[in-house]
Amino acid sequence: AIIQGTADYNPEQVDALVAAVQESIKEEASGTWMHILKPSKALRQMMLVGWGVAIAQQANGSEGVVYYTPFILKMIGIEDSDSALLLTVAVGASKMLFVVLAMYLIERTGRRPLYLLSSAGCVVSLVLLGVSFVLPQPSGVLAFCSLCLFMAVFSLGYGPLTGVMLSEVFPTQLRGRTMAMGWALNRFVSGMVNSTFLTVTQILGVGGAFFFYAAVTLVALIYGFCLLPETRGKTLEQIMHLFHVRAGKHLDGSAKPALTGEEGL
Repeated sequence: AIIQGTADYNPEQVDALVAAVQESIKEEASGTWMHILKPSKALRQMMLVGWGVAIAQQANGSEGVVYYTPFILKMIGIEDSDSALLLTVAVGASKMLFVVLAMYLIERTGRRPLYLLSSAGCVVSLVLLGVSFVLPQPSGVLAFCSLCLFMAVFSLGYGPLTGVMLSEVFPTQLRGRTMAMGWALNRFVSGMVNSTFLTVTQILGVGGAFFFYAAVTLVALIYGFCLLPETRGKTLEQIMHLFHVRAGKHLDGSAKPALTGEEGL
């Protein structure tokens, strides 16, 4: 979201914008949990986007990839602690580099392209990780390169986008509660992946586990392609209007909708 400039507006339009912002501030405390438990059509659209991104960030098995980093290093013959530490630093450096790149790109290319690119990259890297473990002679080099690729593309999109989308797609009145729910879902899925990853590997094998998470990430990619809107360069008011249009209500801005019911958020 952006703070909209006033250079291209006449005084009446500026006054209307200021009034809308002031009204949002007044109503910030008016949202309750009942509005979340009984959401309107527009708010359900916001939940699908905001909470969906929060869940997708952890459902791709990123915790499992990190868990298997020491094992991957052993596969390529790295036994001594100094060499293992050096390669772990290299993995971390690739992650940090792409976080910085994401900071540069997020306001230039937009949220949606970064999400789709990150999802596609995670699918490819997870498939390659799976292949490296199911080959007749497991390939440590392929596994390590796939690990670095996963960390890079994860940091390019999934990493920073969750916080950004959660802060942009919900109405002011409910933003605190809906963001808290989004992060709670994010942490819950993370805990589920952590606690079940070994079980999944026992059932499917290590390679099969990475193939499974690649399939989950593919679903997240399709979800993003179908549902994720572009919010770059839009004010919070414009983003809210976008979701109302999606819900079938073409607002003209003449009245502020209620929070619940057929005419609410």
